[in-house]
Amino acid sequence: MKLLILGGTREAKLLAKQLINLDIEIVYSIAGLVRLPELNCEIISGGFSKRGGLSEYLLAEKIDSLLDATHPFATKMTQQALRSTTDVNIPYYAFVRPQWQPQAGDNWLLAKDQEQLLNELALAVNTGSKNVFYTNGQIDRRLAVELDAIAELNETFGLARYIVRSAKETELPQYAHWLQAIGPFNLADEKSLIKEYEVDLIVCKNSGGEATKAKLEAARELGIRVLMLQRPKLANEATNSISRLF
Repeated sequence: MKLLILGGTREAKLLAKQLINLDIEIVYSIAGLVRLPELNCEIISGGFSKRGGLSEYLLAEKIDSLLDATHPFATKMTQQALRSTTDVNIPYYAFVRPQWQPQAGDNWLLAKDQEQLLNELALAVNTGSKNVFYTNGQIDRRLAVELDAIAELNETFGLARYIVRSAKETELPQYAHWLQAIGPFNLADEKSLIKEYEVDLIVCKNSGGEATKAKLEAARELGIRVLMLQRPKLANEATNSISRLF
């Protein structure tokens, strides 16, 4: 059996290692080269466009099944995987890590989509938030302009600023300080960052997992509000148990 894993997450690497031990032939795909995984299997990177597209790749490489273990917000890749596996008539499986759940002491505001998140961010800035720790993924030019407009809303408190953390260089709002870093992050460092930059609001996605949850623990301990983007609805039936796949 030959299995293509769409990876890029910690859980994807763990799944790949387990399946390799079951003598399943694995091809592990990652979108970029932020951090190369150490896996005893074929690794491809950079997407499938240069390989003729995902459907063509599945046929050419005689892939028997596809396991989607991408980031919970990688919806475009998931949609493409669903289409391609249907096109070539092979099984599609998905592994989606559990969402973060609020605990006692958390002060979370959940946004159902990006539009609501920006509206809630504008309201927060307009009512006094000045130092926003923004860890909501890559920023494009359009979003940077929107974030700058929000930063200028409150004439009473003055300009808000963003502390933007990402693994790769990204478009930045004018009123932003960029921190290049890749998880996992620990509680002590997250608390130190929040105190150093006087963060009063954290903006993030409900990515789940262990690598980046320390910021939520720090927010809980320090009484910081969190504005969180909820996960998109998935068109596939996901499983969190490897035993259900094979």
